[in-house]
Amino acid sequence: MSGTSGGAAARADMAADPVGPPPDWAPVDAFGTGYLVTRVLRHTEGGWLWIRRPGERRPVPFTPVPPAFRAAVTALPEPAVRLSLGAPAGTDRLYSAPGPAAVGHRMLGAGPDTDWPAVEQLLAGTGRLLRALHSCGPAADALPAAPPPGAARLAGWLVERPVDGPAGALYTAARQRLGALRLACVLDWSEDAGEPGPTPVALHGGTSVGSLVPGEGPYADTGALLAGEELARGPAAYDVGWLLGELAELRRHHLDRGDREAAAHCTGAGLAFLRGYDDRSLDRKALGRTATLRILTHAHDFAAYVGWASQLLGLLDLVADLVDTDGLAALPDNDLPDNGNGPRTT
Repeated sequence: MSGTSGGAAARADMAADPVGPPPDWAPVDAFGTGYLVTRVLRHTEGGWLWIRRPGERRPVPFTPVPPAFRAAVTALPEPAVRLSLGAPAGTDRLYSAPGPAAVGHRMLGAGPDTDWPAVEQLLAGTGRLLRALHSCGPAADALPAAPPPGAARLAGWLVERPVDGPAGALYTAARQRLGALRLACVLDWSEDAGEPGPTPVALHGGTSVGSLVPGEGPYADTGALLAGEELARGPAAYDVGWLLGELAELRRHHLDRGDREAAAHCTGAGLAFLRGYDDRSLDRKALGRTATLRILTHAHDFAAYVGWASQLLGLLDLVADLVDTDGLAALPDNDLPDNGNGPRTT
């Protein structure tokens, strides 16, 4: 039995018993937050199964995958990076994947053995995949008309202005370090990001190197992008800018560690992603603003679904600097602002 057929056989078992692993599958990793929980399993004959479940504090369930959309995605050409739509199993989603770890883990813990050319190839392939997804036509009409969950989550937090818990502490710090004007600007951007615009397309809704799973060995530059939990309709710049924001945050992470080589490789990955997508008509301001939203949403999600960490203050300072450039400094062909200016207060 192959890994793929084993995954198909596992679906009924996982639906009946979402706790234990299905027959012939051995657990190899598990991680999660209050927003998303992931388990990774390996089949005895080869092949990988990723199982995702909503975290206990996730405010909304996974987005259903309409049959018409699933059929349209299945008909897409098979690129080097394919879209893996999860199969529902109760509240879980099951994904066939070519490996046990996301490329985001490689990029975050980069070392001398990191295969950066393969990372760039993966990001270029992801760009081509998103371009194909955004071009799948009428199937997008079957997707929810609601705004992408990330932008909606951020807007809700900014409107609510919480005072309790880690999310409240983050909001208090955001008011101090960004100031009222910048926060109002970010709220406007997050509300605009939820507008479908004149030509809405099918959106992945949460493009991330944490959902990009590469193959192993000689197939390290091919992979699968796990999708289906946050599907939406909206402007193409949302998906592209969302991933660029994550890459900008990784770039800043390595700069703060003094690893300029890894930071430069994150820039190269972003440029490769844009080359793969190959649409010069995308509005750069929309890309930069969405990238900025992605960074602040990550800070919010960490506080809300993991807890407080002092590193969140650095993300707030980065967001403040990015807002001052209308988000453009988050794009890979621009330099991130220097992080040596101290906390923001206005």
